[in-house]
Amino acid sequence: MASSSETNHGDEPVVPKVVNVAKIRTRTYEPTVLHFTSEQWKHAVEGVKRVDKLSEDHVALEVAPMPGKPGIMLAAPLCPPDCTPIYETSGTTPKDFEQILIDCDCSHRSPPPSRCRLAIQFGSRDLRLPTLICVDRVSGKTCRDAEPAVVARSDGVYILGCSPR
Repeated sequence: MASSSETNHGDEPVVPKVVNVAKIRTRTYEPTVLHFTSEQWKHAVEGVKRVDKLSEDHVALEVAPMPGKPGIMLAAPLCPPDCTPIYETSGTTPKDFEQILIDCDCSHRSPPPSRCRLAIQFGSRDLRLPTLICVDRVSGKTCRDAEPAVVARSDGVYILGCSPR
């Protein structure tokens, strides 16, 4: 996955931590791989538009099966090589936690990534089961001109992102 090849200042491999998607509660710049149970993954992609490719200016999430663990999916942001993956959460306390925003810190680049970014949203009915939405980077509201989409590659890897409506 994208973040496993990063190195620290001592040139030792950086080992990302694996965290269940329902357990992310604060913004993190640490190398982190999201873990989806089979039930969470099925719920997340239910009804998501299938596409052949995503626009290159959108931040995406790469999702692959966990080796040796059928039904378990691992996910990491796909960012340009000179950008830092970020998971940002909305809400100010764990009680009002609503979504994980998938982003890349490319502040030194021009032009910036697309205005819409992928978010993993949790409903009030079951905080463990995620759905995907596209969120406006400026207003924080649902994007009107983009929707979640998935590319299913032949190697079993999925790429999730926002696609024009």
